[in-house]
Amino acid sequence: MNVTKNNLDLKDDYISYVRPELGEKLKLLGLDLIFHKGEGKYLYTMVDGNEVKVLDLIGGYGASLFGQNHESLWECITEYQQSKIPDFVQMSVRQPATLLAKQLSDLLSNPVHDQYISTFINSGAEAVEFAVKHAAYSKKVEMDHIQKEISSALSEIKHFFRHKKIMVSSEEFTDFEDYSSFSKYIKDFNLAAVSGFKPVMLSHKKSYHGKTIAALSLTDNPYYQSAISLLPKLQVAECDEIIDDILPFIHGERIELLVPKINAKKQIKIEKATISNIIGFILEPIKGEGGIRPLDISYLRQLSETLRYHGIPLIADEVQTGFFRCGHLSYLHSKGIFVDYVLLSKAMGGGLSKTGSCCISSRLFLPAMSMIHSSTFGEDELSCMISLKALELGKMYSDHIIHTSQTWLDTLQSLQKEFPQIIKEVRGEGFMIGIELFDFENDGSYAFQILSKSGYLGYMVSSYLLHRHQIRITVTLSDPHTLRLHLNIFNDEEDVTNLVEGLKTVCTILSNRDLYCLTNHILPKEFQNLRETSFFDLGKVPLETGEVDAEVAFIVHYISMETALTCEPSLSILPHEVISGLMTAISGFHQPAMLGKKIITNNTGTKTRVTFVGLPYTTEMIRNTLETTRNGIMSYREAINHAIDYCLTSGISTIGLGQFNSIIMRNGKDVVRDEALITTGNSLTIFAAYNVAKNYILKFGEGVSVAVLGAGGNIALTLSEMILAYSKKMYIIGSSENSKTKIEQHVSFLKTKNPDSEIIGGWDLSLIKQADIVLIATSASKAFLGASDFKKGSLVVDLSIPCNCFDSVKNDPDITFVNGGMIKLPQQETFNIGGIPLSKGMSYECLAETILMGMEGLTTSFSFGNIETEDVLQIGSIAEKHGFTTL
Repeated sequence: MNVTKNNLDLKDDYISYVRPELGEKLKLLGLDLIFHKGEGKYLYTMVDGNEVKVLDLIGGYGASLFGQNHESLWECITEYQQSKIPDFVQMSVRQPATLLAKQLSDLLSNPVHDQYISTFINSGAEAVEFAVKHAAYSKKVEMDHIQKEISSALSEIKHFFRHKKIMVSSEEFTDFEDYSSFSKYIKDFNLAAVSGFKPVMLSHKKSYHGKTIAALSLTDNPYYQSAISLLPKLQVAECDEIIDDILPFIHGERIELLVPKINAKKQIKIEKATISNIIGFILEPIKGEGGIRPLDISYLRQLSETLRYHGIPLIADEVQTGFFRCGHLSYLHSKGIFVDYVLLSKAMGGGLSKTGSCCISSRLFLPAMSMIHSSTFGEDELSCMISLKALELGKMYSDHIIHTSQTWLDTLQSLQKEFPQIIKEVRGEGFMIGIELFDFENDGSYAFQILSKSGYLGYMVSSYLLHRHQIRITVTLSDPHTLRLHLNIFNDEEDVTNLVEGLKTVCTILSNRDLYCLTNHILPKEFQNLRETSFFDLGKVPLETGEVDAEVAFIVHYISMETALTCEPSLSILPHEVISGLMTAISGFHQPAMLGKKIITNNTGTKTRVTFVGLPYTTEMIRNTLETTRNGIMSYREAINHAIDYCLTSGISTIGLGQFNSIIMRNGKDVVRDEALITTGNSLTIFAAYNVAKNYILKFGEGVSVAVLGAGGNIALTLSEMILAYSKKMYIIGSSENSKTKIEQHVSFLKTKNPDSEIIGGWDLSLIKQADIVLIATSASKAFLGASDFKKGSLVVDLSIPCNCFDSVKNDPDITFVNGGMIKLPQQETFNIGGIPLSKGMSYECLAETILMGMEGLTTSFSFGNIETEDVLQIGSIAEKHGFTTL
């Protein structure tokens, strides 16, 4: 096969034809490299036309214990090819499989189990599948045996008492007049018991056993289980690692069958046979995908003894820990814990073949399973020959693995002591090591929060090490805060020294919250390496505690790039368009940031706590998306719905959509969760502007003319309708000729409300200068109006956030400027929330409406969908009641 080393189209084709979502994420994180060669501990890729050597510490998720392309394993393949050994010769005695099974049994045999029978399959997940199938079948055999005993007993009773009255020696049962009624009673009772039997497999919480249907049923990860949520699944009980917590499961559901017998006095005795619904206990000795977490050995010993006492088979999923990854064929057996089933795969194939085995004690193995389960590729000669050679290598390197792994653990644990605020723990056994990072919950850097919450911080660290230190690591699937190392037999002390050097750099970057240095390798070349690591730690977000009367949440985004940089100052070295690209990448993880919690008190002492939830995009980014493609808004919409999920999970159901979030969600109509009480805050925003304009008109008379910018918008439509009752001349102004239809519809709507009024529509901004009052309610993402655009002596009320007016308007002595998006708080609190530039005592109108909903205990929203005049007036009345003051 001709492997193209620099085929850029291959990356796009991988996304298009192989794994779309994974491919996109790899591209986003800078992990979409193409490796064209592998030797020992190294992989090779092309970067800018040059071949780059990368130290591989992922090790095929545990499969490449013997490195890339081990010479002895390839010699085995060459021998196979030259000898012309036939493959796939089913229905024959297969020599390599027999030799391999015998050697596995010899290494696994112990005082409890003399020998093991191996069933060879294609993967670790299939090994789990076979183990579950065997355990379930074993339970069926147990039940069949008891039912045969019952049938046999009934036959004997029928023959013995054919002409006699049936006398039952049991206080629980009455006498029966004949055999038929007796037999029916026994059979009906047992049939009801069996029909309610639900077999259950026990497993540990946070475990991982693969991705087939049965294996996923045993895997404690909702993300992966969602794929089989509509399919019938194996009944699973997930246990904590405490014997006293497991015993209730063991003694839990069970059925009782009635077993009749004839005693020596020629009486019928009815005994009860109890059958547990537990078919087995499957565990990982070291939780691999759960964060490389070794289970306590004393607990495992006690568990093994408990299960053996109760006759429950112990199934050891050693797909990752086994086959010498921890220095022995079986990790548990090396600890003196002898299990009934041992599941092997990954390293068993030497990194070259897909194979695995379910090794079951011959004492428990059911011969019929050899016929019930079969596999086209199981026992294939080539895989078994490779596994025999891998077994030989494993025994050869056993001591090396144990010794080298301890050096790695000691060195990495020393690094943890150097960075105790970044590295939470280093743990593992053998060539299976985990480095757990602390999360960045409630961190002042919102981007670090989002990376951490989304589970992608570890991947970004992996990306950094790959590009800056040519070291390849990754994270565990169910615990993405844990970096995973699957070493191979070629890794040495020099490698751990190089890894520690790279990790020190990363830990320094994380300690300093330097987002630029962590991510600059995925930026365009000209913006990489612009400076050294610097300190940008903003501490923790403010979280006010204490008793409150209500809880609400407010979902926001950055008003502008300037406000974004107050929260991510490390990015200030970059142009705004580059920052936008990076923010777009981060927002793709669809996780919100906790910006802080603030308690607001009304004029009577009622307290409402506001939880601020932030999303990493700016108004301008949204506006640009709206102008280019409507489909692009779906990503923002998904992020907002995730933020709403986050609020609901936190126990907060009253939620305000701040800034452009209301536009993205079509004024709340695209919120998925119906249990959320959503407000856009538009009603209070309208009320504030209405109040100012109405009072001005009442002061100067009906001749005052009004211009409303934002034709067709939800706010502009209702606001113009309400003002029309006071002003007889109105200008309805849109953004451009493209809004002609909206303008005409808006004008037509107003004329139906007040036919006698003079209403002029258009998109020429010069119309503004004709008006005495200008009400601005556009969706523009930045200022575009100066003092020269307005009539001298006019009143300008700008409701938009960010303001659509330049400072020249605000500072002009001939113009009365009112920030219509603002309202005064009753107790003059200061929010002090990063990225939200509010001065002391001030709130956004949309934020204030969210707070008022909590204070008033509202169960319906005044600002969902289209706004009604009566809703505006009612929320205005509520605001005044609680002491909020419009400007």
